[in-house]
This record gives sequence, C-alpha cells and structure tokens, in this order.
Amino acid sequence: MIQRLEHSEAEIRRLKSEALQRDIDLGMEQLQNGQYTEYNDESLPNLLQTIKERGQRQLNQEQGK
Repeated sequence: MIQRLEHSEAEIRRLKSEALQRDIDLGMEQLQNGQYTEYNDESLPNLLQTIKERGQRQLNQEQGK
C-alpha cells in the first residue's frame, strides 16, 4: 500500500513537472514570436486590477456565489 502511494506521488510530481515544462516552452515560443504585452508605470495598475477582478470572479464561481 505504501509503495503504491509513493508511486502515485512520484507520478503526480512527474506529470506536474511535464505540464510546467510545456507551459515554459509555450511561453518561450510566444516571446520569440513577439506575442507579449509590455507594461509601464501607467498601464501596470490596470493590469493588476484586472488580475484581481478575475481572481475574485473565479473565487466567487468556485464558492457558488
């Protein structure tokens, strides 16, 4: 039983690592292709507010509000 649990945990770590590597690869490709947005002192507060609002909406959806 313990061996199966250890194997499952190792498998989960491996899958998470692979998913992270895919995300990193995608991000690198997007940067190389110019698919990004630059922010400055004026636009950054709007970005932060947008992220906060999205996070709040997601929390509300998860809580069934």
